[in-house]
Amino acid sequence: MDSTTVPQFASHLTTSGTYRETLLRSRSVEPERKLMLAILKDAFLKYKKHRRSNDLEFRDASRWFFQSNVDHVFSFEYICWVLGLSPNRIRRHLLALRVS
Repeated sequence: MDSTTVPQFASHLTTSGTYRETLLRSRSVEPERKLMLAILKDAFLKYKKHRRSNDLEFRDASRWFFQSNVDHVFSFEYICWVLGLSPNRIRRHLLALRVS
């Protein structure tokens, strides 16, 4: 599967209360956290690489980063929540990167 499809198909996956509860109390969530970190890293690298061209890769990554949504398992904000990261701080960094 092409990694560019992650934000596209991820929008169809929603989180459930049960999944969130399991994630919060489970000690064996390391594989899920690694996957989420890989998704975040992939989107960041695409954003950085394509930021000057404004092509489909950039627009897709940008939309994923700046869309406000915590209801989907692989949304940017949900991944930040799971990983303990600040989505607004990352977004500020991305905006600064875009103009540099």
